[in-house]
Amino acid sequence: MFRISLYLKDNIKLRMRAVKNILFLAVLLCAGSPAIAHHTCNQSAQIKALAMNMYHEARGEGPDAMQLVGEVTLNRVKSKHFPNTVCGVVYQARLDSKGIPKRHACQFSWYCDGRSDKPKDKKLWDLAYAIATGLINKSINLLGSTATHYHTENVKPSWSQKYTMLGKYGSHIFYEMGNKL
Repeated sequence: MFRISLYLKDNIKLRMRAVKNILFLAVLLCAGSPAIAHHTCNQSAQIKALAMNMYHEARGEGPDAMQLVGEVTLNRVKSKHFPNTVCGVVYQARLDSKGIPKRHACQFSWYCDGRSDKPKDKKLWDLAYAIATGLINKSINLLGSTATHYHTENVKPSWSQKYTMLGKYGSHIFYEMGNKL
C-alpha cells in the first residue's frame, strides 16, 4: 500500500510539472506567435504593442518619429505581406523549435535582442502610449506616411536596395515596398 501511494504521489507531481511546462510554453507562444497574437489582440493589446514598438524604436527622437514608426506598423497591418493585426506585426519573428523567437530574427530588433522590453522612461512611455491610443482610436491625424520599412543610419539592410526610399526623419530612413515584392 505504501509503495502504491508513493507512486501515485510522484505521478501527480510529474503531471503537475508537465502541466506547468505546457502552460509556460503556451504563454511564450502567445507572446511571440503572430498566429496566436491575432486571436488575442484586442484593442488594449494593440495599443500596448504599438506603444512598445514606438517607444523602443524611436523614443529618443520625439513624438513625430514615434508616430512615423506607428504608421509604418499600421501600414504593415494593411499589407498582404504581413500579419493583419498590430500584435502580429510587432511580434512577428522567426521561432526556434520550441516556439520561442530567435534572437535577432524579428521584424523589430527590440523584440528579440535579449534585453528587457520593460520601458524605463515613464515620460516617454506615456507619450508613446498616448500616440498609440490616438492611432488605434483614429483620434489623431496621420502624418501620411506610406512607409512599410525603416532603418537607422547606422545600418544598411539588404532590402533597402529593393524598396523606394521615401525620406529621412531624425536617424531613421523610411521606405515603401510598392510593387517590388
